[in-house]
Formats: sequence, structure tokens, C-alpha cells
Amino acid sequence: MGSVLLVPITLLILITAIVFGPVLGTVYASIGCLVGAVVTYAIGYFLGKDFVRKMAGSKWKRVEESIGQTGIIAVATLRLLPVAPFAVVNIVSGAFKVPPRDYFIGSILGLVPGIVVTNLFAHQFQSAIRNPGIGTFLLLLALIATSVVGTIWLKRRLQRGKT
Repeated sequence: MGSVLLVPITLLILITAIVFGPVLGTVYASIGCLVGAVVTYAIGYFLGKDFVRKMAGSKWKRVEESIGQTGIIAVATLRLLPVAPFAVVNIVSGAFKVPPRDYFIGSILGLVPGIVVTNLFAHQFQSAIRNPGIGTFLLLLALIATSVVGTIWLKRRLQRGKT
């Protein structure tokens, strides 16, 4: 439901992680994200390319160009690097008829790493609040630093591959 209502996916993942813990939170968030992705993909599929273009205008041109490079890697890249909101990527993917197999596999590959990192962050953040200490805060900072460095590295690597 959150995907259809355009609720930010990161917020939904964080809430799931806090409520269910790191293991079940990862499982439930992964299932929820994939179900939301399939539902909003179907909405885009049935609305069609012309309707989505008319509604979105030119501001989603970058997503459109990325979607044009169909394939598992293209979808995974859109998931790993936040180019546009989750639901927008899904609807545009459906409207542009990205092959369902590529879309689903690419979504799994692109979403699960972020879900795992978000769940680990939420768990460590809770630990730092409940048991404050130098160790919990250092681990939290290390997790944040690793996420930032990993995102920057991935973005640069993918940009080098396009040129």
C-alpha cells in the first residue's frame, strides 16, 4: 500500500526494521518492497507509456533514458542508485514494458543490499541508544561510513561504465 501511496521506501524499510528486528525486518521489507514493486509496475504497464509521459512531463526524462537500457543490470542500477522515487521507477518500468523477468530479478539484486544495510543501521542505531557506549557508537559510525563510501564508489564505477 505504501508504494501505491508514494510513501518513501526507506521510511517503510526503517519502520519494518525497528518493529521486527534485523532478520525478520529484512525478510518482511524485501517481500513488501517486491510486492509493492510488482503492483506499481502493473499500474504503469496498464496505464501505458503515453499516459505516464503525459502525467510525468519532462522531469522523469532521466528515468526514461535509464529504463530504455532494459535488462537486469539496468533495473538493478536504478534500484541501487536513487535516480527517482521507488514508485516512479516502478510505474515507468511498467509503462515502458521492461521485460517482467528482467524487472523482477533486477529489482531483487538492486533492492536487497539496501534493505540489508538499512536493517543493520536501524539495529545498530537502536543498540547505540539502548546501550550507549564508545563501541556501539563506533560501530554505528563505521556502518554509516561504509555505506557512504560504498555508494560513492558504486556511483563512480557505474558512471565510468557509461562513458
